[in-house]
Amino acid sequence: MSDANEAMDRIEEHMEKWCADVARLREMAEKAQGAEAESLSARAEDLRGRIAELLGVLYELEAAKGEERAQAMRACADAWENLDTAMDQARDEFDL
Repeated sequence: MSDANEAMDRIEEHMEKWCADVARLREMAEKAQGAEAESLSARAEDLRGRIAELLGVLYELEAAKGEERAQAMRACADAWENLDTAMDQARDEFDL
C-alpha cells in the first residue's frame, strides 16, 4: 500500500467524526447569539478549512515523486497534526 493510500485510510477513519464535530459547532452557532455565535461559527469555518487543507495536501502527495513525495508526506503529517490538535481543542472548549 502506498503512503498516500495509508494516509487516506487514516483520514477516512477520522473524517466522519471531524465532519460531525464541525456540524455540531455550526448547529451551536445557529442557536447562539452575539459573540458566542461568532466564535462558534469562526471555529467551524477554521476547522473546515483545515480539513480542506489536509485533503489538498493528500492530493499533492498522490501525485508527488521522489523528493517532492517526501516533502508532501511531511506536509500531510503536519496538516494532520494541525487539524487533529485543533479538533481536540474545539472538543474541549465547546464540549463536543
